Amino acid sequence: MSDENLDIGSQREGFRLGDYFIAFAPGEFIKEDPDGKMYILIDIYKIDGDNKATKLKDNEIPPELEQSINEQVNQYLLAAINKNKLEG
Repeated sequence: MSDENLDIGSQREGFRLGDYFIAFAPGEFIKEDPDGKMYILIDIYKIDGDNKATKLKDNEIPPELEQSINEQVNQYLLAAINKNKLEG
């Protein structure tokens, strides 16, 4: 299978956001830039009606989708932090 197309539910870790699948890069997907800012490596796929998805290029990502992805990732991080506090 090409990296350009994805069968949703395959081996890629990620989450669905509306008509998109946000897939985390395999292995270490959390990185730090030289200024100390953290970011994640993801691929964004547009889902069609057959649970197949096509990878978007950077210039194809609408700003509102980028914002929604950031909000969802932040929610996941906050939930993980809160869970860790309760267990710790």
